[in-house]
Amino acid sequence: MTTWITPEEAAQQINNQVSAETLKTYPTRSQKKITAEERFAKLGLLFDRERWLAGKEAFLKIIVQPEAQSQPQPAADKATTTDTPSKTDTQSDSEAQDEPYDLEKCTIRIVFTFFPKPEADSDRQVMLAASTHEDLPIADVVQFSELEPLSQPIIDILAKLEADLPNRRYRAEVRAAKANKKPRRRQPQTITTTTQSETEPQATQIKL
Repeated sequence: MTTWITPEEAAQQINNQVSAETLKTYPTRSQKKITAEERFAKLGLLFDRERWLAGKEAFLKIIVQPEAQSQPQPAADKATTTDTPSKTDTQSDSEAQDEPYDLEKCTIRIVFTFFPKPEADSDRQVMLAASTHEDLPIADVVQFSELEPLSQPIIDILAKLEADLPNRRYRAEVRAAKANKKPRRRQPQTITTTTQSETEPQATQIKL
């Protein structure tokens, strides 16, 4: 999972196209035609305004496609797997590198990121990111209204996602409950043993 990075780290990631000091000024620049989110998006960076307002140094993120994110393996799987990449992964990486730099003959990844509506009756922003050959994406931010009407396949996949949201919320609540659940301390068991003392019978003297 991609972590949040500082402007200094972001400047290195984008090969110093813009200096870190300039990136720090983006959120405070006031321009009506372009927002800070759009300004960062043009560099392939995702800007988190809430983190920036909270004073956190790391408020940027490199836009990475879901396909490029590696999923962590369980400990049991790591113990049984080797360091050699699988044949399928090796073939897909080599095929992507061998593809020509021709839009019609190479694999293209396009990611839509729908941001929440700032207000109920306002239009939401959508970030579009496109990339090829495992390179940095070219990104732009548009209004959702500019994409309407959406094509039917996109409408269908969004409908499936909406129908699955209750299940996703339930799984998130279960994970949160497990994370917050503290292990119960076992009370030490006290075993009480009763010992009976054997008493010798007393001799009785009879006087004649």
